[in-house]
Amino acid sequence: MPEPLKAEMPLLMEILGGADRAALLLGAAQLDLFSPLGNGPATASDVARQTRLPLRGVERILNACAALGFVTKEGDQYRNSPLADAFLVKGKPAYVGNMIKQTADRYNAWGKMPEGVRADKPVLPLTGAELSNAPPEVLDNYVHGLFDMGKGLAQRISGLVDLNSCHALLDVAGGSGVYSIIFCRQFPQLRATIFELPPILQRTRQIIAREGMAERISTREGNYFSDDFGSGWDAVLLSNMLQTEGRQTCRMVLKKAFAALNPGGKLLVHGIMPDADRISPTQPVLFSVFMMLVFPEGEAYTAEEIIGWAHEAGFVEGQKLLLPPPAFSSLVVARKPG
Repeated sequence: MPEPLKAEMPLLMEILGGADRAALLLGAAQLDLFSPLGNGPATASDVARQTRLPLRGVERILNACAALGFVTKEGDQYRNSPLADAFLVKGKPAYVGNMIKQTADRYNAWGKMPEGVRADKPVLPLTGAELSNAPPEVLDNYVHGLFDMGKGLAQRISGLVDLNSCHALLDVAGGSGVYSIIFCRQFPQLRATIFELPPILQRTRQIIAREGMAERISTREGNYFSDDFGSGWDAVLLSNMLQTEGRQTCRMVLKKAFAALNPGGKLLVHGIMPDADRISPTQPVLFSVFMMLVFPEGEAYTAEEIIGWAHEAGFVEGQKLLLPPPAFSSLVVARKPG
């Protein structure tokens, strides 16, 4: 057999080594090794004592985190990097612990990809039926994880769209409510209603109250498969929703959105969308594989396809907007004539 190209081996090893790095960070965050360093430098013994974990594992993981730059080490003292201190310490405003828990689930799903491809079905089902029957702690992690992940994205979207003329927003499958919360803060005249499954809305209402938005954001229990969206809306938001369903369902939801909007109303479709060639950019293409691992018909659709469905439903002026980095999602904006 020919010798492998030596120039290609570093790239191959870097990609394969990414699994180790991801597992290390996820494990360290789940063990909460960064929180004890939130008040300043500490030894591995200090961290082990505070987390009630065996010293041997704590010390090795902290050393590995130092090698990757998540902590620094001077003598026997460890200190959080600015990144770890901002995002991985419990109690800090930007803490993303719930997102870490969700990412750990996704990591496990990726490990079962061959199984999912052979069986042609999800390995980590996240459909409404599964979520409705999930244990309370799973739902808590799911909904609060959505909030963690959505904060920055919602801020970026609110800077891309003009909702100053909109007074009533319907947030379909709005999950944690983070998009409605950020939009209502950005546009003082706006009121929103989050349309979601009852078990999720139990958590959503807690988040709305916690964020002080109960007077401007309401909830409506429902299922987009069987329930209509009402009427009188100036804007309908479908965020990270179409990519969880098949094409027939996507078309059905867009028709319901069209019927629910006032003339001149806006359609906002947010999600992770690859380019028309479906092989770029890298992150949306990988995400499309992940959608297959968690939803029976999930797929990251191109903006061109979504705009085509919107036009079929009666919308006009479909436009794709890229969210600024570090996000890798996109926004499709269209309008109901009138």
